[in-house]
Amino acid sequence: LEELPAEKFARIHRSYAVSKEQIRQIGNTTVGIGEVNLPVGKTYRSTLSQIRS
Repeated sequence: LEELPAEKFARIHRSYAVSKEQIRQIGNTTVGIGEVNLPVGKTYRSTLSQIRS
């Protein structure tokens, strides 16, 4: 994860990092990437607030 550019990727869960360009939907507990919804960890919810802005 450290090798991914922070301006293009966001950590949303201890198991998931996603491309900011691929996010199609942001919910309180999930992020939609294409046809897949990935869970958002409690620790990483503040990251989503920054992406929304």
